[in-house]
Amino acid sequence: MKACRLVKDKIVMVTGASSGIGVETARELARQGATVLIAGRNPERTHAVRDMLREDTRNESIEAFIADFSSLKAVKGLAEEVSARFDRLDVLINNAGLWHSKFTLSADGYEDTFAVNHLAGYLLTEELLPLLREAKSARIVHVASRLHKSPRTLDLNNLMCEKTRFYRGLKVYGHSKLAQVIYSTDLARRLEGTNVTSNALHPGDVMTNV
Repeated sequence: MKACRLVKDKIVMVTGASSGIGVETARELARQGATVLIAGRNPERTHAVRDMLREDTRNESIEAFIADFSSLKAVKGLAEEVSARFDRLDVLINNAGLWHSKFTLSADGYEDTFAVNHLAGYLLTEELLPLLREAKSARIVHVASRLHKSPRTLDLNNLMCEKTRFYRGLKVYGHSKLAQVIYSTDLARRLEGTNVTSNALHPGDVMTNV
């Protein structure tokens, strides 16, 4: 039985697509006939993944974009580049993510886990919304984590964890994922009645670099 080609001829962007879940997501989308835009931080690795996926899937419609999600300027630049090259976007998969064992600052001076896992995805989504609205039916998918349940609440007085006495990487990761889920849910409400949907998911327990 042939796989159901749900995304054939769709334009799909996958962030964090130079390794792990991102690579496998991009691979399956390419197999189903989508035009796949992969975004990664490392130019050499991202271009290597693009070439590998083109060969594996026999789909030449795979494009590589470079952006360090620790920099909001780079994220905005990514959105501008995609918007300049394409007239619509059918699916945006916000997969890029990381966690640190020690407190680390982003290029903009934010706690880096929160910056990459939430702020970057938030900015990219908002910047690409006009392009998503140009699609007949568009989807935004936030790759979150069940660890969003670990913090009891989103601490608005300590979003950057600068007041945390003992930095715990996975706790901070869960905090960032809770922010991501809240944003996805709020965005879904904002987009009710439009051609765009927003959902968050837990990908399961997967052996990746994260």
